[in-house]
Amino acid sequence: MTKQIPAAVSLETFFADYGKAIDRGTAAAFVGAGLSVPAGFVDWRRLLRTLASEIRLDIDIEDDLVMVAQYHLNANNNDRSRLNQILVDEFAKSGTPTSAHLTLARLPIRTYWTTNYDRLLEQALAAVGRQPDVKSTTGALTVTPPASAAVVYKMHGDLTDPSALVITKDDFETYSSRHPQFRYQLAADLASKNFIFLGLGFADPNLDYVLGLLRSALGSSPRAHYTFARQPQLSDYPNQAALDYSCNKLNHRISDLKRYGIHTVVVQDYGEIPAALEELERRYYRRQVFISGAASSFEPLGQERIEALCRDLGARLISDDYNLVSGLGLRIGGPVVMGALEVLYSTGDDGELERRLRLRPFRAWSQRT
Repeated sequence: MTKQIPAAVSLETFFADYGKAIDRGTAAAFVGAGLSVPAGFVDWRRLLRTLASEIRLDIDIEDDLVMVAQYHLNANNNDRSRLNQILVDEFAKSGTPTSAHLTLARLPIRTYWTTNYDRLLEQALAAVGRQPDVKSTTGALTVTPPASAAVVYKMHGDLTDPSALVITKDDFETYSSRHPQFRYQLAADLASKNFIFLGLGFADPNLDYVLGLLRSALGSSPRAHYTFARQPQLSDYPNQAALDYSCNKLNHRISDLKRYGIHTVVVQDYGEIPAALEELERRYYRRQVFISGAASSFEPLGQERIEALCRDLGARLISDDYNLVSGLGLRIGGPVVMGALEVLYSTGDDGELERRLRLRPFRAWSQRT
């Protein structure tokens, strides 16, 4: 029998809360190696297997993988050419973004963080027509390419410079002095945005350090973030007692993450996550209502009644928490927009206006006006 994990939150809670963050424009995503494994890339343990065997260590029983990379560097007199070659061999190969990558890219998220060396996230954004602004060096933080639609912070570097990739204990220990701006930016984003963490186990020293800073600065009032964890299964363990122990430990771990504002959804299998993201996307976009159109005749009701109906429709959509997308249009789309504007202006919040009303005028309308 599988035990419940009382510290976890429901999928419905995630849909409701993170969906609101997407709508407010405060949603962000942090992507780890686990999201790239289904695309054919290795996780850290598989990446370091060859290096571990070269220094006569068993990667399957090692817990501190950062130290395994450091031990290999030490054994080679700080020559990381072998390490760099393995990184290039594993991550320079082509890969196809997974459905999870593509769903994340389609959602109107503007801030993405990753510790991954692969380029699946950037490829996914480009595939859905969103130009990524990739920041893997300190210099890239101060420039913004034209027409960029989302920022991808690659805090552990990019394959364009393998020697600068963060992987060994030395790399982590000197990260604060070499890349302080990345830590400042991540801390600021964690304090001001609502993250979804996917494909990582919160063992990254950089992330752990930043979370500690936030815990100290924000105390018991952090931003709400979300992640997923797999429910331990009896088939994973030799007996029921071992399963019960694992469930109890997971519950404690989930409770501890709440200190940082991170809430955990427990799934039976990690394969359920892509479907959950697709449902999140579906729920978001079903609140986006497109109305447009034009009219030259208003019989039998008359122009005044039709335009009043359109204004009421626009106002009702906004009042009922839908967002309006309009192509405008003479005497139909225009009044709908005016009704929406009346409600939005009454809030006195310009940000609300920008988030909830988007105009996509048809060319004929633009030329006519």
